Amino acid sequence: MPQPAKLPRGITRYRGRYRVRMTHEGRTHALGMFETLTDARAALDIARGDAVRDRFVPPSEHRAARKAEEVRAEAEAVTLREWCEMWLAGLEANHHRSRATVVSYRSVLKNHVLEDLGDIRLAALTTERVSEHLATLASRPSERHPGARVNGVAPNVVIVLRSMLNAAVKAKVGGLDAFDFPKSPKHRRVRPEDEQGEVATPEEVKAFTEAMPQRLRIAVPLAAWCA
Repeated sequence: MPQPAKLPRGITRYRGRYRVRMTHEGRTHALGMFETLTDARAALDIARGDAVRDRFVPPSEHRAARKAEEVRAEAEAVTLREWCEMWLAGLEANHHRSRATVVSYRSVLKNHVLEDLGDIRLAALTTERVSEHLATLASRPSERHPGARVNGVAPNVVIVLRSMLNAAVKAKVGGLDAFDFPKSPKHRRVRPEDEQGEVATPEEVKAFTEAMPQRLRIAVPLAAWCA
């Protein structure tokens, strides 16, 4: 019975396949499992050639780099809409956060942000794009006060959108390490003063909300911020 050919150093037979290993700089590296001896020899020759040329990278490092790239790509695929849902869910789970506030935030984002910016990846969102969106909002006529110079929507969007993006930066979601939010549009009066007094400030709206019975609190921020 003929004796099996001696395998090259670095190649062993394991469960019907050829396992290839190579020692480099005092460490043994697994190069992989191959179906044929020809493929195993080729892998070993390539690795040895790379080692001679000082270009050898252990397969484990290749795998780690690929995994890191996959994680990075997955993180940077998060859209503004997806982060919006994660952020709002986090606020809803915070017992110290008013439910009325969360509902008003959700309404502002749904009605004035997501349709235009929702499908943009956080990693691709720019200061210029947000500034353009805010300018478009500010240019729309007021639905409640036809003929008014401003509609009062953009300043409310600024409050919510800035908070959401700041939270994304803090959590490093979507690969965001920083975001330069554009200069906020000046909050100008939508209608002139009348005998009923000035439009309520954000602090007054908050005070009104907290003064209402629990079951009616949601009405105040909805009326104030969502018209």
